[in-house]
Amino acid sequence: MDTLKRFNAALAYIEMNLDSEIVNKEISNIALCSIYQFQTLFAAMSGITLAEYIRNRRLDRAAFDLQNTNERISEIALKYGYDSPTAFNRAFQKMHGMPPSKVRLVKELKLKAFPPIKFQLCIKEATILNYRIVKQKAFRMIGYKLSTSTDNFKQFETIPQFWNKTFANGNYQKLMKINLDESHSADVIEGVLGICSLSEQDETVLNYYIATASTEKLLDGMEEFYIRECTYAVFDCRGKIPFSIQETSKRIYNEWLPNSGYEWLNAPDIERYLDGDRTSDDYICELWLPVKLKN
Repeated sequence: MDTLKRFNAALAYIEMNLDSEIVNKEISNIALCSIYQFQTLFAAMSGITLAEYIRNRRLDRAAFDLQNTNERISEIALKYGYDSPTAFNRAFQKMHGMPPSKVRLVKELKLKAFPPIKFQLCIKEATILNYRIVKQKAFRMIGYKLSTSTDNFKQFETIPQFWNKTFANGNYQKLMKINLDESHSADVIEGVLGICSLSEQDETVLNYYIATASTEKLLDGMEEFYIRECTYAVFDCRGKIPFSIQETSKRIYNEWLPNSGYEWLNAPDIERYLDGDRTSDDYICELWLPVKLKN
């Protein structure tokens, strides 16, 4: 419930600043999580991205101002974050079905309302979500790195492309060979891993690694990455990639996390892949979410 209160407080901040700058750092401070985590949880709970929500709320307010004030269209456009009337006109018409210039001319308007969101607890039919809690010791990873933006969930486009490239150029097979040849201890996570880690310099930048645990020297194009000691909630994920991961992730963020007694820790998220047919309905991988007990 504390999570819902913090998220609703962050939404209240957004609502109060629709006509001014909305600062990601302020959202993070209110929600007590990174902007990446807030965007991810918001999308899971609401079904739309945070950027889309803010855009729709601003266009809703813009329609109200056009009907109830004498402000010029260019002033309203600038107030709600559009640098040019052309961009504002395009966005407004896409949502409301008419250009802003017609709003004051048409007597019987048919505009689209987009009211503010408020999160609340919803009771649904229970279905099982298998997980276990693992206290993972620190270990070293080697593999290939992609730095991508989290703005508008750009990572959902670039990370699958990165995986396709890694399969096509033989790098995945290199990692799998290292994983199979390595004499693993019980302290590391076996398999080829997809690791999401926010940049320490800019939390809108996501560093994504396709890597495996190893003590070997780096091969050409590889980088090393250290997973620090952390507690993880580990979820079974069955089905075709990436659909099974996307569906399980939604359930984790929307159903399990708000009611689990745990908080999402700002540490690397891990996808664990084992050898097998990733297009099979029976393929199994794991999602490792870093967590800590709520205070």
